[in-house]
Amino acid sequence: MAMGVSTTAVTPARPPLLVLGPFLVDRVRREAGGPPVDVPGGNGLVVASVAARLGWPTALVGQLADDALGGVLRESLLGSGVDLILQKPEPGLETKRAEILVDGDGAWRTVATHPARYPYLRPPGPDALVGRGAVLATGLCSLWRSGPAWLRAWLLAVRGDGVPLGLGLNRLLPEEGPLVDAVVGWDDRLFCNREELMAWRGLRDPGIEALCGAVGAAPGGELVVSLGAEGVLVRPRGLTPVHLPAEPVAVRSSLGAGDVLCAVTTVLRLAGVPLVQAVTLAQRAAARSVRDASWDAWLHEEPGLVAEIRSAWS
Repeated sequence: MAMGVSTTAVTPARPPLLVLGPFLVDRVRREAGGPPVDVPGGNGLVVASVAARLGWPTALVGQLADDALGGVLRESLLGSGVDLILQKPEPGLETKRAEILVDGDGAWRTVATHPARYPYLRPPGPDALVGRGAVLATGLCSLWRSGPAWLRAWLLAVRGDGVPLGLGLNRLLPEEGPLVDAVVGWDDRLFCNREELMAWRGLRDPGIEALCGAVGAAPGGELVVSLGAEGVLVRPRGLTPVHLPAEPVAVRSSLGAGDVLCAVTTVLRLAGVPLVQAVTLAQRAAARSVRDASWDAWLHEEPGLVAEIRSAWS
C-alpha cells in the first residue's frame, strides 16, 4: 500500500516528474577522523529536491525507514516540496548512511555504507504513472544492485505508456556495461560521468576526442556526460556531440553536483528548452554547488540564476 503526501500544485504547463532513486544520509568528513556533518543525500533525493525547489511538480517513490534518520529525510523532502509516494518499509529497515570523505581538492569518495544493501523501493503501481510528464530513474546502478529484478520490466512499461524516460548511472563497474545496454531505450535520456561512460563503452582513452567518439556511437537518445573541470559532453538524439567547457570555479566539494546537473536539465527539457541550452544552464547551477560545497545552497544564494531557470517555463 502506497501513501501519497501531496505538497506541490500541478499546472498544465508543468507535467509532473516522477523520480526513482536512492535516498540516504551522507555523513561527510573533510579529513579522516574529522568531525562529521550529516546531510540528506542520494541521487533520488537530490534530484527530486532540486527539481521541486525550482517549482516543478516532482514526486519521489520509495521505502523510507521508520527511524529517526528516516524522519530527517522525510522532513527534508517535504520541506523541498517533493510529493512523497511512500511504500511500507521492509521489517527492521534502517535508513542507509554513507561515510563520505572529501579531500582537499573537493573530490569525494564513499568510505563505507550502512547497511550495505538497501531496498529503496518496490515496483510502483500503475497509478504512479497517471498524468506524469516524465520518469527519471537515477542512481540506476544502486537500484538494480538493491535487488529489483522487476526494474527492466517496469522501465519497459513506462515506455509502453508513452512516458518520456530518463536514466542516471552512478559508479558503474566495467563488468556492468551490458546491463546498461539491456535497460537503455532508443529514445531515453541518459546521464553519466566520464568514468561511467568509459566503463559502459569499454573505453581506455579518457581524452575528449575518444569520449566524443564513444558518445556518438552509444545507444539511447539524448546523452549528457559530465567531465568535471573539463565541462560536459552533450549529444542531442541523432546529432553530433557538443563539448561545453566548464565555468572556472574554486572547487570545495563535488558531492551532488552531477545530480544538480541532472535535475536542472530534466525540468528544462520538460519545459521544452532545447537540450544544449538546458545543459548550459544546468552546468552553471552545478558549478555553484561545487563552489558552495552544497547541492542546495545555490537555490537560496543565486536568485538570479534560479529566476533564469524558472523563466524558461513562465
